[in-house]
Amino acid sequence: MVRLLVALLVASVAPQLLAASGGRAQQAAELEDVVVVLPERVNLERVLDQNEIQPEERYEEVVNGFAAEVSPATREALEAIPGAIVSDDRLVTKIGQEFETERRRRQERQVLPTGVDRIDADLNDAAAIGRDGTSGPLTGVGIAILDTGVDRHRDLDVQPGTACIGRTGTRDRDGHGTHVAGTAAAKDNRKGVVGVAPGAPIYPVKVLNDDGVGSYRSIICGLDWVVANEDKVDVVNMSLGARDPQSTTCDSDALHRAVCNVVEAGIPVVVAAGNEERSAETLAPAKFDEVITVSAFADANGRSGGGGSRTCANNRDDSFSRTYSNYGPAVDIAAPGDCIRSTYPGDRYRVFSGSSMASPHVAGAVALFLSENPDASPADVREWLLTEASVPQSDPRGFGGDVDSDPEPALYLGG
Repeated sequence: MVRLLVALLVASVAPQLLAASGGRAQQAAELEDVVVVLPERVNLERVLDQNEIQPEERYEEVVNGFAAEVSPATREALEAIPGAIVSDDRLVTKIGQEFETERRRRQERQVLPTGVDRIDADLNDAAAIGRDGTSGPLTGVGIAILDTGVDRHRDLDVQPGTACIGRTGTRDRDGHGTHVAGTAAAKDNRKGVVGVAPGAPIYPVKVLNDDGVGSYRSIICGLDWVVANEDKVDVVNMSLGARDPQSTTCDSDALHRAVCNVVEAGIPVVVAAGNEERSAETLAPAKFDEVITVSAFADANGRSGGGGSRTCANNRDDSFSRTYSNYGPAVDIAAPGDCIRSTYPGDRYRVFSGSSMASPHVAGAVALFLSENPDASPADVREWLLTEASVPQSDPRGFGGDVDSDPEPALYLGG
């Protein structure tokens, strides 16, 4: 009899429990990951309290905002705040491809990487590469690498940064961020490789996890740190992107607003065009007008004029990297991206290809310019890049094979 009563009780209560748990599951399924930017006049804490929101990220420097999971009803309430921006927390990934697996643990003799050689950074007075370090490292110009982290390396001046994702601090267990950093600023120390702006301080800002994946919330967290440390950071490199085919402005998208505010704070932002063989207009932040977007061209021998074999990425020497690089009107400038040897975790060196590898050539060039022009604005930097630090594609120092009708110039630092 007792067992019968228990069975009847369970039978009567079970449908209610299932309905309640089903309702909770449905409610959880309806939650949306969003990034919210509020007008400066709006009190963040009041908005969070009124809407019973538990934020996963708070932003205080680059924007007045937060990232959280919210219900559709809460999202509508946030969108109703005049001037607020509510964006989906889109996935962001690194932009780089490993076409060659060569590893070197202790490369004792310094090598001039083909990309640095191709843009004649070794002829640039500010870089002073191979001149016995008489000019000293570029200690006063900091480069923030928003990426998978940057490992300490004998060829890099890695400064304290921040981690916006993961639990390993700014360590780089992927290798992408460390490789990017070396192209921008590996030391001129007669060992390993040398970067475009030798010895410039590197500030690792880990916004991608150990698989090279992040999101808007982690990127904006990184940009928040950049603005909070604007006395140290002079240029930002972001070799990453999120698929976003919609047109955005500073006032319509959370990431776009954050990038605009970094530029308005006086810090140029250099980004990779992407590796999808399509228009960079489909990728954020590459499509943003406020950034300096970099496509890739191929070089096999460190010299202009052709004559080299096909690269490890299967592109012709001195031609647009058509096997991977994005293109289009969003692109501002091109730089070498094929088969770039650079630093890698564990005091090693490795060869990668991609517009991820092209972008830090430009970031390093910007650091060189700012070392001699510390008061230059991002607009001044752009003007210098497009008029004095580049050549047209049709120039003998340019490249051929572009795939569109918007011929961006080629980075060139040889004067």
